[in-house]
Amino acid sequence: MFRLLHSVSILILFLTLPGCNKLRKSWTKVDYKGQYFSTLAVVGLSTKFNERNDYETFSVGLLTENEINAVHGTAVFPISENSGSSIESKILENKLDGILTIGLVESEQVGVLPKEYQEFSKFYAHRFTELNMQNYLVAGKKYAMEALLYDLTLQEEENLVWRGEMAVLDPESIEAKKRFMRRMVHHLIDEELIHIAPDQAPLEAGVFKITYP
Repeated sequence: MFRLLHSVSILILFLTLPGCNKLRKSWTKVDYKGQYFSTLAVVGLSTKFNERNDYETFSVGLLTENEINAVHGTAVFPISENSGSSIESKILENKLDGILTIGLVESEQVGVLPKEYQEFSKFYAHRFTELNMQNYLVAGKKYAMEALLYDLTLQEEENLVWRGEMAVLDPESIEAKKRFMRRMVHHLIDEELIHIAPDQAPLEAGVFKITYP
């Protein structure tokens, strides 16, 4: 009985430690100090509309509750339009200054940053070409959730500023994907990679408005 109570106490302590609700694996562009985005588009990476909509709806809800102006990527970038020129025109038309992508990738891709990742319009076209060519889920393969943050205000071609990832045991689990998105948003806010609106009172350190299960 004592051992059981001791184990439970350790677990509770671990869950309340700072950072345990953030992503353990992430990369940030050198010297990047974060940004306030007037319009941040959340783009789900999937050829299945329902899955893409799930990614975007849940993440936009989390960001909005934390005083961040986020919009659905499906309203900006239809799945059928993924050429570089159409993407760039949509960015200008919708006055986007930031983009956050979310999707499922094979685990062997984790930790590797291909050149195509560095600039959003090239990455978006490249990723959807991959998605259209491959089977969506392959039995026996391991998968991870991946998020990429692009700062379109940077005066340089390479506008990828952050990447976060988390392995998922069941790539079809809605709860696993939601857990990733909660940690993703918490990470971005806690690390001040995405700033809240300038006219809003700043959140206290470590404060996050979404309750974890």
